Amino acid sequence: MISKVEIIGSSYFPDAQVNAVFEKYIGKLVTLSDLNEGAELLDEKYRKAGFFLSKVFIPPQKISNGILQVRVVEGFISKVYVDGGSKEVQQTVLDLMNSLVDVKPLNLAAVERKILVLNNFPGIAVNTILRQGAELGSSEMVVNIYEIPNSYTFSINNNASKQLGPYTATLSATVNRLLARDNQVTLSLSSSVDLQKYKTMTIKYAEPIGYSGLVASLSYTRAKANPGASYEELDIESQSQVISPRLSYPLIKTRSNSLSLDSGLNFTRSATTIAGAGYTFDKMMNTDLSMTFINTSFWNGLTLINTSVTKGLPGRNTLDSDASSPSVTGFNPNFSKVNFLLLRSQTISQTWSAQFGVNGQMTKDTLLSGDTISFGGATVGRGFDNSAIYGDNGLGSYLEIRNDLPITSPWLTKPLQLFAFVDSGTVRNNDNTVSGVSNYSKSIFSKGFGIRTTISNNTFLELQYARATSLASDTDQRQNPRILFLGTVNF
Repeated sequence: MISKVEIIGSSYFPDAQVNAVFEKYIGKLVTLSDLNEGAELLDEKYRKAGFFLSKVFIPPQKISNGILQVRVVEGFISKVYVDGGSKEVQQTVLDLMNSLVDVKPLNLAAVERKILVLNNFPGIAVNTILRQGAELGSSEMVVNIYEIPNSYTFSINNNASKQLGPYTATLSATVNRLLARDNQVTLSLSSSVDLQKYKTMTIKYAEPIGYSGLVASLSYTRAKANPGASYEELDIESQSQVISPRLSYPLIKTRSNSLSLDSGLNFTRSATTIAGAGYTFDKMMNTDLSMTFINTSFWNGLTLINTSVTKGLPGRNTLDSDASSPSVTGFNPNFSKVNFLLLRSQTISQTWSAQFGVNGQMTKDTLLSGDTISFGGATVGRGFDNSAIYGDNGLGSYLEIRNDLPITSPWLTKPLQLFAFVDSGTVRNNDNTVSGVSNYSKSIFSKGFGIRTTISNNTFLELQYARATSLASDTDQRQNPRILFLGTVNF
């Protein structure tokens, strides 16, 4: 008969919780099978709490005075080893992973977070192996390091309007660990193929701060447009610049769920001239806070939810509401707006899948043109030119159904995929008492189908047919329906 149970080695759970597992055996005649069942229940309690290295067992013993001893081994990592990578990268990995050493009991979520944070470091990919350590309950971790090479991408498409394209080429480069630091530099150059109608450049520097997952970044974008087609004789030129310092931090980081915060400042300047004379000038500073949730386990699909709040910051870096030539008269420099995005990719069967997306913007204020929401282009409104409609408020959505064809070829990295889509978008401007423009809305709708594939693991090709409805009368309107193509090469 058991009169008392002594739990040896348990430090995480309160004594009352641990003793409760064996309470039903006290004062009763029990078998070894009953006692092992109790040990398994306590072991399961550790497992459910994420302590994957811990173990509960009943050691060989002679029960004296009815006292049973139960041993808990709270597992831990005794040593971290690294394999691969440069000395600098190895030191980065050790600096982060050594914080797990001698933590008892070790939680799986803590290990997963460290690994996922490491895999977000510029130019690093890792996996880990655990092996038995020399001490009871200890394990040794081996971190295999793979340094990701710099990457370069060239793409071309015909999605632009006649005024700015329609052919656009983009060259981008991603350089990891510049000057042997834990950083990443990206550069993107995009232009109409004639190098005249449209040019843009974006450069971004990102570097982790510490080892918690916090990343600081600074980006600069400069764009210039000289619209052609029917606008060519007007000699219109638009230029804009955006500087954005930001911070991002992963609140949750597991294999199936992530929740991250991102915040920063945005300094924007834009100007438009006609025949060399000033037409509009915008200057704005705002701050924003966004939250992104990603789940990869629910119902055999991927879910992404993003929401952000943006606030205008009046002052020396922002135009006054009574400025002489803003893009929108009567705008509110102290504006507030909320943006949201929902994306769901759903596997239906082995060859069928679907993707649904909805995004929108809400505000009570009149906004400068650069802060409005627009539809038309690659995602919502494929049958229309980019930014065919725009406004203070808006809601857009699309649905794409996909089917992977059972065609095999040594050239095809992924199956040929047929897809069909529908999309729609609506925008609405708020009442503007200064300009005299009253509340109004515009909508677009398009549908179509296409085919896409990846060749030789580095070339993506897409061809689609898109038909727009309710096209506005426009001298420069492209043919409807339109045939769109996209080609991307990674090297």
